[in-house]
Amino acid sequence: MHYFSLDGYVCLNNIKSPRDDSAIEYVKIIDKRYLRVKFDIQIFHFQCAIDTRSSNEAESGLKIEHGVSDGQSADVTSYLHQLEQDIVQLENTLPSISLTTSDELSDFKQAKIPKLYAKLDEISDVPVELLPKKDELLNRTNIISEMLDDQVNNMKKYEDRTTELQDVINECRDTLKAYNDSIPIPFENGTSNVEDLSKILAIIDSIPQEDLSSRNQLARDANNTKEQVKEQLSTLRKALADEDKAREKQNEILQKITAIDDGLKRIDVENPESAQQLIDSIDSDLQKLRGIADNCHQFAMTSSPIISHDDLDRSLPNQINELQNECDTKRKDIEQLVQMNKVAPEILLISESLQQQPDEIPNNLNEQQAVLIDLETKKQRLENLMQTIPDSDATEELRERSAWDLSKLKDLLKKLGDTVGEKLAALATFNAARKDADDQLLRITSPESLEKTPEELRNDEETLLRLKQRISELDARVLDDEKQDEHAQLLDRIDKTLDTVKQRRDNIEEEIARRSADIALQDKVIPISCRLVQLVNDANRLLSDAEGVPSQYRPCYEELINECKNADTILRDAPKNHPCVETLNAAIASANNVIPILEDRA
Repeated sequence: MHYFSLDGYVCLNNIKSPRDDSAIEYVKIIDKRYLRVKFDIQIFHFQCAIDTRSSNEAESGLKIEHGVSDGQSADVTSYLHQLEQDIVQLENTLPSISLTTSDELSDFKQAKIPKLYAKLDEISDVPVELLPKKDELLNRTNIISEMLDDQVNNMKKYEDRTTELQDVINECRDTLKAYNDSIPIPFENGTSNVEDLSKILAIIDSIPQEDLSSRNQLARDANNTKEQVKEQLSTLRKALADEDKAREKQNEILQKITAIDDGLKRIDVENPESAQQLIDSIDSDLQKLRGIADNCHQFAMTSSPIISHDDLDRSLPNQINELQNECDTKRKDIEQLVQMNKVAPEILLISESLQQQPDEIPNNLNEQQAVLIDLETKKQRLENLMQTIPDSDATEELRERSAWDLSKLKDLLKKLGDTVGEKLAALATFNAARKDADDQLLRITSPESLEKTPEELRNDEETLLRLKQRISELDARVLDDEKQDEHAQLLDRIDKTLDTVKQRRDNIEEEIARRSADIALQDKVIPISCRLVQLVNDANRLLSDAEGVPSQYRPCYEELINECKNADTILRDAPKNHPCVETLNAAIASANNVIPILEDRA
């Protein structure tokens, strides 16, 4: 501190203390009031000098008595001097006073100022020449009293403002505690909580910095509360983003499920061609939805510490399965209708031809052989057709009619066989069976067979096995050597065709299995790759954000560690050269770059 003194009056400049601004103002007030008092005292002294000289010209050098003796004047001077020392001490103490509350300042004033006024009042008989001094001390006491009043008032305002700000921060804290509940909240409440927390953050940010700079504890409370709000906001916003995506996916699936259900209801199985196209399209859509539905179901079944999943639909996979079952039923109905429409006309033709067949057997041998071959051919064909009649209530009548026709054919063939002899009957049966086998082998090995599905190829295998069994059951011993060779060659053709069909089916099923495995691998890898990329991006934003919440480093670090472990588990059995595996490896590498940084800051 630097002091300057004038006539026993001390002022302070360049004050450095916790209340510098207030102290400087006080010094300015002292300076102004002191200059005014000094000027008044100088005028007063000058006037007194003139009055004294005028009244004592005749008695020059003589001392005038004013009711005060020399001894009394000395006592007053000494008393005023001691009082001035008390005032000077108080003036020196005032700017650097260490009292921190308005009550303490008020108590300090009450302890000092009344005593000074009491001492001034005790001086009753003051010589004329000491009156200015007494007036000066009175004015200085008044100034000190006013300065202390100002300090008390300013401190009171400071305390009131501190209380007001503390109330604001306490209210923010209390509001924040309501959002720290460990019970997950409904999704719709999460959005309103973000708005409320944002308001709290805005309230804290609105506190002027100059109000906080002189209130260290209040500044710490405000900063701590602000960091807690930012941390909770960051956590809540991140959780809401994931929850919102999950609900968007769920709504999309539910809309598609509704559309598929409506589409299945509109399918007209009586119009097989258009119905088959719709069924194929719906089946393709269901296959695409199945993986998404499983992911949504897994998310819904996973508990969240922040957002409740009670509003999520856990039945999506079951709904997909129900639609798939309905789709398969519709497909089966359509296929049965198509098959029945395909075989029914031919069966009816055979039935009509049998009705026109005379019951008498021709007498001519050539005619007998011709009828025998014709009937055997019809029998073979009818047996094949009966194998392809769909098993349903709608085809029951057709099956019964076909069975009656087949029984009639067998009776006619037996009568003809008895007439023409065993050898001719066996020859006719073989020729008919060979023709039927040739037709079926030609159909099964046609170029169109290359586009067949595994199910269609499996049907061909069953047809070939039935054909092989039928040809094998023929008694080749009654045939001549040439026909016996043809019989053996026919069985060999059937075996080779059967092997070809089996191999083709195996190849297609392997390709389908490979594609399914590829899709399954992508369904596992792509979500975790996307998740890792998102976490790495979040980590980079967090590390580069000057306003980022440090407490978020640890959760981000732990999430990356967990996702990398999950990724390693998937990669353990995955093909290394698969494109999606390479993408996942790149995501893991990016994660490994930021994990150490997060760990250091956590």
